[in-house]
Amino acid sequence: MLKKIAIAALMFILPLGVMAQAKFAHLNSQEIITVMPEFTKAQADLDAMSKKYQEEMQRTQEEFNKRYQEFVAQADSLPKTIAERRQKELQDMAQRQEQFQQEAYQAIQKAQQDAESIKEVVTTTAATTIDSDGKVVTIAPTVEEIEEHNFDVIQYYKDINDDVKAYIELAGCDIYQPVVQGEDNDYYLTHTYYDGKNKAGSLFLDYSCRIEEDYTSPNLVVYGHNQEDGTMFGNLKDYKQ
Repeated sequence: MLKKIAIAALMFILPLGVMAQAKFAHLNSQEIITVMPEFTKAQADLDAMSKKYQEEMQRTQEEFNKRYQEFVAQADSLPKTIAERRQKELQDMAQRQEQFQQEAYQAIQKAQQDAESIKEVVTTTAATTIDSDGKVVTIAPTVEEIEEHNFDVIQYYKDINDDVKAYIELAGCDIYQPVVQGEDNDYYLTHTYYDGKNKAGSLFLDYSCRIEEDYTSPNLVVYGHNQEDGTMFGNLKDYKQ
């Protein structure tokens, strides 16, 4: 059952002249990034991966140290061939551990790059200059740059799911989410916009609403769960503040 119904201003997939009215490029990009669901997931995956690699490296290091100490304690009493064999085993272990550390570093670096690439979706290019007083002044993006950026944001989500119809932004509520539209008002109650099953669902447009190039419904109804953790429309109550 829906916990919240809202009518909100959307950035629609319409001609660029309409999209130029959006305020997206004037928002705090870092704030947007940290609440983007895919960035949150990427960061969580990165943290989990780093933890697992760290645990594995610690385990192999402890195993190596144990075998090395055993070898040192027994080295003088071992026949030469056995001592050389165990020494070779320790060298092989050390090489495998070094290789594993390199592979772990590369995997973590790749995950970091993937997370960083998400920022490019919501971050506009802001030029700076020095004024007559020597102060750094930020030059606001042009209308054309805003239009191009807004189009890129929508296209990013459309590439993930063609059901994406809009992108909603309510800066005061920390709501920055793609809006999908299904064939009914049931599916996206329990599915994410990237088609995963999740009880938080998605923000979704009423299935009877129309957003087309030649016609847009006069009233657009967007549904979303009132999540206690503030996701979806959980922070919508902050709008009145």
